[in-house]
Amino acid sequence: MALLELRGVCKSFRKGDETITPLDNIDLDIQSGEFVSLMGPSGTGKSTLLNLVSGIDSP
Repeated sequence: MALLELRGVCKSFRKGDETITPLDNIDLDIQSGEFVSLMGPSGTGKSTLLNLVSGIDSP
C-alpha cells in the first residue's frame, strides 16, 4: 500500500485570457521508505504538485 497515492490530479490557472495547466492527469505513488526528487524546468508544476499534496492548494 502506498504512503501517498494520487490519481488523475489536474490543476489549471487563469492568466488573463490564457489558461495554464501545469498538472494534467497526474498519477503518483510513493511507498513508505522511498525517496523522491522532483526535477524539471521552471513552470512545469513542481511547486504546484507539492502545494496540492500538502493541502496548501486544492486540485
